[in-house]
Amino acid sequence: MSEFVHQPGRASIFANKDKQGKQPDYTGKGKDIEGRDIEIAAWVATSEKGNKYLSMKMQYPKTEEDMAPKKAPEPIKEEQEDPDLPF
Repeated sequence: MSEFVHQPGRASIFANKDKQGKQPDYTGKGKDIEGRDIEIAAWVATSEKGNKYLSMKMQYPKTEEDMAPKKAPEPIKEEQEDPDLPF
């Protein structure tokens, strides 16, 4: 059986049956309009007027490079001032 592949600009979300705390009510995956993979999280929310809606977050999946510890940037070396300058 082959794995389902989303078309660009399409996604699917499913109910999170094991939701705990602030975890999303729905999660899913899809493709952005350029065909790159995206991850989706959605929470059921209620507006001030009492209307229910989905608050969503979309992000690109984290790569191993994103998870690796970041190296501290090199300090910027200031140029030595010329002692012969009059000011």
